[in-house]
Amino acid sequence: MPPDVKPLIIGVNIWVNKNNGILGLQAIYLVKDEIRYGIKSSSGSEGFLQRYDLQSPDYLKNITGAFSEDGYLEYLVFYSKQGKINTFGLKAEGQEQFHFGMSSTERPFRLSGASFVFDEESRINRLGIEICQ
Repeated sequence: MPPDVKPLIIGVNIWVNKNNGILGLQAIYLVKDEIRYGIKSSSGSEGFLQRYDLQSPDYLKNITGAFSEDGYLEYLVFYSKQGKINTFGLKAEGQEQFHFGMSSTERPFRLSGASFVFDEESRINRLGIEICQ
């Protein structure tokens, strides 16, 4: 993809375990008129697939969430430009909350996660977002 092309994030695949713990994620992008799937944050196919899907012209606008005391991603909230909100994972006491504060003219265009194994399951311990105007 050319460096000047900034895709829209039009969906996210989230894999969770039977207790709704987040195991992996994969962004879905719209580049011009083509849908492309990003790289999964973990290679494991375990877990149950949940989706955050948006209809054009809507796109992912903001993300908040929380990490556990053990350092893995436990909770995510996605917000779209047109107001669609979905939550994934578990919200609990003792979590370290985060919010990607973007101005009204900014939006995320790339989402990434790094995984590690915790109690024999892949878990996300790093979440990255690149933004553009």
